[in-house]
Amino acid sequence: MTSPRATRGSRSARQAAGAFSRKREGQADEGVPRPLLVRRAIAFAGAALLPTWLALHGGGYDIVIRQQTALVVWWAIAVGFAFGVLPRVQLDRSMLIPGIGLAGLVGWTLLGLTWTESSERTWIELSRLLGYVGLVVLAWSALNRYTFRAAAAGLSVGAVAVCVLAVASRVMPSGFPVDQVQIAFDSDRLTYPFNYWNAVAAWGSMTLAICLCWSAHARRAAVRAVALAAAPVAGLTVYLTYSRGGVLSAGVAVLAVVVLSRNRWTAAIHAIAVGAGTGVMILVVRGQPEVAHALGGKGGATVTAALLLVALACGGLAALTSATGIDRVRLEQRVARIATPVAVVFVLLVGGVAGHHVISRTWHEFLYDNVSTQQGTERLATAGGDRNDLWGSAIDAFRSNGFKGIGPGAFEFWWDRDGRVKTPVLNAHSLYFEMLGEEGAVGFLLLLVAIGGLIFVGLRGRSGARRTTDLGASAAMLACFIVFLFHASLDWLWQFPALVALGLGGAAIAAAATSVRLGRSPAALVRLRIAATVVALALGAVQIPALVATERTRDSQKALAAGDAAGARSLASQAIQAEPWAATTRAQRAFSEESLGDLTAAREDLEGAREREPTNWRWAAELAAVDRRLGNGAAAAREEADARRLNRIGES
Repeated sequence: MTSPRATRGSRSARQAAGAFSRKREGQADEGVPRPLLVRRAIAFAGAALLPTWLALHGGGYDIVIRQQTALVVWWAIAVGFAFGVLPRVQLDRSMLIPGIGLAGLVGWTLLGLTWTESSERTWIELSRLLGYVGLVVLAWSALNRYTFRAAAAGLSVGAVAVCVLAVASRVMPSGFPVDQVQIAFDSDRLTYPFNYWNAVAAWGSMTLAICLCWSAHARRAAVRAVALAAAPVAGLTVYLTYSRGGVLSAGVAVLAVVVLSRNRWTAAIHAIAVGAGTGVMILVVRGQPEVAHALGGKGGATVTAALLLVALACGGLAALTSATGIDRVRLEQRVARIATPVAVVFVLLVGGVAGHHVISRTWHEFLYDNVSTQQGTERLATAGGDRNDLWGSAIDAFRSNGFKGIGPGAFEFWWDRDGRVKTPVLNAHSLYFEMLGEEGAVGFLLLLVAIGGLIFVGLRGRSGARRTTDLGASAAMLACFIVFLFHASLDWLWQFPALVALGLGGAAIAAAATSVRLGRSPAALVRLRIAATVVALALGAVQIPALVATERTRDSQKALAAGDAAGARSLASQAIQAEPWAATTRAQRAFSEESLGDLTAAREDLEGAREREPTNWRWAAELAAVDRRLGNGAAAAREEADARRLNRIGES
């Protein structure tokens, strides 16, 4: 048995350890050591700049931007480990769950090269995934419980800055490049800076979640006021996209904030205020036709002035709720246990009964109305579109091979063969359905493990936060991630690295709250750094083949357009050397050879392209055209028949 003296000694030791921990916490608040300040500044700047830079470059959608960024991230990790800057932390064991999920997904995508319909497309997907994993690795190796909040603040500032620029591009279009804000609008929907309205809406909804969390938990009243003042900007960003998914995501953002918050009454009051403020802004915008319909900048000053007033009002409310102590309002635990489920059931019952007709009509439109031609706010009242067809096609792709799928990146070819809607698309417009169709049950389950693990670790960090402001930072990052996950079920957000950097980056930052400072032995640390440096260099090098091949192919296309067929062929040959498994590079050289009159060589290269992508109808069609010129009528007829079989969306 343990003696009373030993028990008292053990208790004293724990009390001393607790006092030391509190002292460290106090030091971090009142007299922060300079090295820690530097690390926090770096964390803030890095988290703010990376997603913002990607957002302002079309969301990073272009393969060159995306893969250059991934290369820089991985080689920055390599340099950090090589020079002893990284790692800064000892990871919590719970991080093994999302780590295994992400590593397994990378391995499964790599294995997909053995059965995919296009090694070129699969390599691109592998490179994309590795770039995203690099963001997580960078956050986990650099951030801990003392620096994660600075990174969360940086990510938040970057998110708000992009929303400000997005709204400014509508109210002051003359200050932006015409080709980016598209003054000669074919659509009245806000697209800057992603060139896709639904991506802008997703960003705005994620930013809304971030602002609401900070406004309810920040320690300083000024920070709360600024955060809530920025929230109507995010709300207006969502509205100007006229995105139905954006409206749903904004609702998910509010719900996630209230659930994850400690100061739920404060968060709910702030959410109501932002909703009212956004409603005012909607009325103001609708009173300015040029702004509402993207016809020009007339009325922009009125909208800007109104937005400033709404922002000031929201900021004042945040300062008021902070000063009046609403944070301390709590339901008794016994009451909360009863009231919460009762409220949920009541809302569901009332919503189901009162909204039965609307729900039924919306579901019918979703299933059977394939085309949505409404503009502006009219779109928000309909559910028509092609999502049902896209998701159904992805499910059919899964059924064709439920274990491994059709291959990463191959959905476009499947869709062309499906032909249920005569509209070409690249993606299934849902991360989950596309993963299910392309990588089968295994890839889908690995994705769920990674996502579930990130949420689990983030929740651990939130529940373990000793200060409300730390909890608020964790909640903001988790809410942002949850909104991303929801909107990714409705659209192709996975193809926008800026949105992934905001959502997945937020989850990685939230998970870092569970990490402590490194405490390994020097010998083990040296071995770790050597191994990590080699691995990071290798993973970064994965980006190089497709990056070089894409740049050389584009240069070849420019040379061919300028009339330099010989130069175009040389550049295309360099692209083939960089990525010998690609089909696009061989097709580009074939076009150059065809321009030079070397039809035999062109036919050989097109055959090579077709071997590498046998289900891509374009190569069969191009091959048929060359065979016609060579006089191979029978071969051309077979190839034309193959092209029609593989491209049912091209049928009249």
